[in-house]
Amino acid sequence: MFILTVDAFLFLMLLLGVFGPKMYSVFLKKCLQPTLLKAKNKKTLKTVSVIIPVHDSAEPLLSKIEKMNLPQPSIIEVIIACDGRVRELQKLEHFAPFVRILRFPRCGKNSTLNKAVSMANGEIIIISDRDAHILASGLQASINLLATSTVAGCCGMLRIVNDNRLGQNNHWKIENSIKEVESNILANLTAANGSALAILKESWVHIPDGMADDLFIALQLKKAGKPFVFLPEFIAETPPRSKSVMDTFKRQKRITSQSFTTLWYHRDLFSPKYTHFAIMLMLHKVVRRMVPFVFLAIASFSAVTSQYSFFQLLLAQFCFVIFSLCGASIILHKFKLNVFYLNSKIAWFASIQLGIIVGVFSFLKNKKTIIW
Repeated sequence: MFILTVDAFLFLMLLLGVFGPKMYSVFLKKCLQPTLLKAKNKKTLKTVSVIIPVHDSAEPLLSKIEKMNLPQPSIIEVIIACDGRVRELQKLEHFAPFVRILRFPRCGKNSTLNKAVSMANGEIIIISDRDAHILASGLQASINLLATSTVAGCCGMLRIVNDNRLGQNNHWKIENSIKEVESNILANLTAANGSALAILKESWVHIPDGMADDLFIALQLKKAGKPFVFLPEFIAETPPRSKSVMDTFKRQKRITSQSFTTLWYHRDLFSPKYTHFAIMLMLHKVVRRMVPFVFLAIASFSAVTSQYSFFQLLLAQFCFVIFSLCGASIILHKFKLNVFYLNSKIAWFASIQLGIIVGVFSFLKNKKTIIW
């Protein structure tokens, strides 16, 4: 009975980690009424600053700025915020005077953003990644939303271009659907997309080092009682977020560590007074990242109890096969060997789980990731 109870609990936690955020978003959509956002009394024309933090190379910015098409150039500026030395900046000179280049010592993304926002002239701040292409129509939609409603900020839809059959685009489709429900029902998001993010400058709060900047902005606005919503028209098209297993591992480690640091900073948002938002935040940002730990617990428990039950023996063998496949896929990927799909989807999935595990321990050891 004890073994059965432990198995049931672990499998329940596994299911909550994998399906919990999506299932709860469906519950919110079915059972709660949408939140109606208030319009401002008078439509006002807002000045806009598009801030793009960069380090290393400015090459991808050429096509990015051209695709934005700079709507209403009389009220918009593009700020290239350089974190340390950046190559190929001279290629951006022909975009003057709408493009400003700000050079800062190497200090990390958050410090660079804080300095750039303080020097921006716009009433609306739009933040985007270097290699994310924002369409002009989406840029204008975000400006219109913040200029005509009481919304303090919004984030857009992330669309992966050429994801190399890794399933990253499918992952972001699910994420976007969860954000849409959170936005419509709760008028706040438990996760933001930093590739396309807009916020009123008056609502900006200094982002401490070691935090996940997009998550920090979303949670800070929730704490301040200001709506932060999802805008599907605000589309950011980007190449795969990670181009190799090692890149995926490092990125996931950094994101996990920074996310838990940010969640700890805003831990009062888990209070029961935030009801549905607190539950969604727990499922989306904490329980989901416990999946690899729960699976390790299932593997360990089944191995220890395999002598008492044939089912536990089969479960232990199944876990061993999963570990073997993940290990083999990473090795095959390293040596660029193609055996079925072991060097692509499984390797990508395994590197994410490893990154989460190491990232959690980095957070617990208080190892802050500042330089990106």
